[in-house]
Amino acid sequence: MEVQLHDQDGLNARITVTISPADYQPEVDKQLREIRKKARIPGFRPGNAPMQMIQRMAGKDAKTEQVEKLMQKGMETYMKENNLNLIMSPISDFNAEDINWSGSDFEFGFHVGFRPDFSPNVEAINQLTKQRVDLKQDDLEAEIERIRKRYSKPEPIEQWSDEDDVLAGITFTELNEEGTAKGNGFRKLKRFDKDTIPAEIRSLIADKAKGESIKVNIHELLPGDKLGEVLEISAEEAAELSPEFEVRIDTIFKSNVPDMNPDLFKMVFSEDVETEDDFRERTKDQLESYYNSVSDDVFHTEMRETLIKESGIELPYKFIEKFYEANATKKSDDADKTAQEIAQFHQDLAWMLIVDNLMESNELQVTDDDVWNRAYQYVRGLFMNAGMYYATEKQMADYTLDWLKNRGNYSQMVSAAKSQIVFDYLDTVVHPAEEFVSAAAFDEQRRLQQQPA
Repeated sequence: MEVQLHDQDGLNARITVTISPADYQPEVDKQLREIRKKARIPGFRPGNAPMQMIQRMAGKDAKTEQVEKLMQKGMETYMKENNLNLIMSPISDFNAEDINWSGSDFEFGFHVGFRPDFSPNVEAINQLTKQRVDLKQDDLEAEIERIRKRYSKPEPIEQWSDEDDVLAGITFTELNEEGTAKGNGFRKLKRFDKDTIPAEIRSLIADKAKGESIKVNIHELLPGDKLGEVLEISAEEAAELSPEFEVRIDTIFKSNVPDMNPDLFKMVFSEDVETEDDFRERTKDQLESYYNSVSDDVFHTEMRETLIKESGIELPYKFIEKFYEANATKKSDDADKTAQEIAQFHQDLAWMLIVDNLMESNELQVTDDDVWNRAYQYVRGLFMNAGMYYATEKQMADYTLDWLKNRGNYSQMVSAAKSQIVFDYLDTVVHPAEEFVSAAAFDEQRRLQQQPA
């Protein structure tokens, strides 16, 4: 057996494993003799079937098994003996179904990419400016109002009111020429409160009761881009809708906002918070903790981008393109989209290399507790985003345990935990300037950053 490195171009290369009969035939013959000993074939005593018959029955499978074992062992041994520092697992340049197992000599090729040598430019982080939020009394009052609304109890009412906190469930149904629901037509239930309901819809239902339906020309009611925005569909899809629609008021609820009392305090904090002063203090601490955490996350993203840009990392781009093509779960026909995905893949790989470099050079370790804590916080966020504010710690812990049994989820959390360890380390060694901004300005900047390009 011969294993060779070919076509090395910077950090890209190809490895071939060449296997001849002298390499695999002795083990194939041994395997067939073992099969013959155990074979029970009608007309022959146990162990006495002709070897030619055993060869016809099991020879191809035995050869395939031994050649594959040699190929894997050859690659592993070569990479270990030559201390190949690969960026990812090798990618085969052959399809298993195309191998001619009837032949005698075999050559298998693998594309490989090497890890680059570099030093993370940590000093570049000191040129950044970290934003902090300067909380005011108005911010605290707004947060308390949000909390009260979050824990409000819905009460069914008969008619829309602009005076109260109201939530209406309205169904939009596309109609045919006979004025009935169009087969396979558009139908969607939308929920609006007084802050999100479009003025056109508010005017339409203002004097109507729960359960009433109104037939409208939807293109006249919601002209231009407004129709797609309200129904959450593209402008092209909106333009294709029939003009005749039924707008039905399915439900109307009034939110009864709880008073500032111990019952509310207990629901929010599940602890002994009995006075309004204590509640305000806890809410303030929680709000400060939230903005500090978000501020850290934003700055860590800037850290990541800066280190990738300023560390001069050269990647094995040819290998990465082949790796991406071989492992992409969904391949797009859109060339621009594919280019963007590969560019993001480059960024993620560069960050992985930076994390590994900093962890090794500074003797940082990731523990099982780090992975668990990261996963628990992630799951807790899922619960909160789903509105499951009443979930207990045990329920979230049990869900986290099951969630981590998935290998993909576990790997994702290991990577996230390693990144956090590196960020925590960097926070201790860099000293960027700080800038204090209002909560409103910070939130607006975050909103703009999160908009798709």
